Amino acid sequence: MSATIIATSSDEKLKTMVLLGTGYAINSSEAPTWSQKGREFTYGKSAYTVIDVGGQSILTESFNAVRLGGIISQKGSLPPKDDFGKVDAPLRTTQTQAWDSGG
Repeated sequence: MSATIIATSSDEKLKTMVLLGTGYAINSSEAPTWSQKGREFTYGKSAYTVIDVGGQSILTESFNAVRLGGIISQKGSLPPKDDFGKVDAPLRTTQTQAWDSGG
């Protein structure tokens, strides 16, 4: 079994990601609702796992991109507890993770 990798970033970074084996590349500046494009690549099923390194600025799209029961792993800052309700996406995941590299 293998994984299909869908990457979102700028064109410059996506060139490297494609060389490293990314199956699909989405320029997030040109497609701010990149979760819809990602859903097309998964035949409407959405992603099993979203690794979010963009932090709060793309958190809504991460929730939109992950399938029911999926996992969002986030590096970066989560919104303050009082602001979390402002995320305009259904909380459809059963597990979320956050980590800090200390940097």
